[in-house]
Amino acid sequence: MFKQITLKNYRTHKSTTIDIRPVTLLIGNNNSGKTNLLAGIQHFASLLRRSHPQHPKFNQPVSAEDYYPHRYRLAGDDESLSISIVWENHEGKIVYDMLVGIGTLEGEIIDDEVTGKRRVKYQLAELWYSGTIG
Repeated sequence: MFKQITLKNYRTHKSTTIDIRPVTLLIGNNNSGKTNLLAGIQHFASLLRRSHPQHPKFNQPVSAEDYYPHRYRLAGDDESLSISIVWENHEGKIVYDMLVGIGTLEGEIIDDEVTGKRRVKYQLAELWYSGTIG
């Protein structure tokens, strides 16, 4: 079961941590970030799925389209998006951390044959796991 979710620099969430219980209700005013919290979980889950070898987009690098539309609007240029999820059951605990941000990585120049435009594609994501089971 998920125990805790933390979003940083995602849409309206500068830094938000939610402790998850068997029944967790998200209650708040309009535009307070309830939907963005759920969208953040969905966004990072889709990026994680892409890292699975059986996924059709396996090894497709995370690009600017995965970063800029979702970035907290007041975040600095050097601040990354991140999510941390704590999952726990009777066998142990796993902490999933995912960071999507701008680094010092070299970009790959791609000539788009359809549009005739040249673009630069950056690998922006890091994914790591910590914790133990059993």
